[in-house]
Amino acid sequence: MNDSHTVARRRFLRALPLMVPVLAGAGCATTPPPGRVYVVFFEPFSAVPDVDATTIMLQAAEAARQYPNDPVQVIGFADPEGASEENRRLSQARAEAVSAHLAQRGVAPARIRRSARGATEPTLAMVESRRVEIRIGAPPAGQNEPYRG
Repeated sequence: MNDSHTVARRRFLRALPLMVPVLAGAGCATTPPPGRVYVVFFEPFSAVPDVDATTIMLQAAEAARQYPNDPVQVIGFADPEGASEENRRLSQARAEAVSAHLAQRGVAPARIRRSARGATEPTLAMVESRRVEIRIGAPPAGQNEPYRG
């Protein structure tokens, strides 16, 4: 992956309003933050997660196992290139690939709700639109968007 993609990802992760800062301090391990979000990126026209995705998916699976009563929402996205129906199918395939990985890592498949949004919510950079968001727990305060399953 080239440096411009790495820089774009870092900007995106800093700007993602749902991102929850890394927990630190005593007692944090027992009180999960609301709406933890993990973001997995993909190459263009591919449902295979990129090289950095394994670590992110392992962290998400660990958080989901740590809080077994919290819902797990896996939402697939695509960039605006291509036809609308193709993008919806691609974003669904991406969500299914991430869901399968979470299930292989011990997250009960019945807890995982998948949805595909296609290119309905593009970001400024194409690489950031090719993503799956793994949301664990309730949406953060001020976030009115309900989980879609």
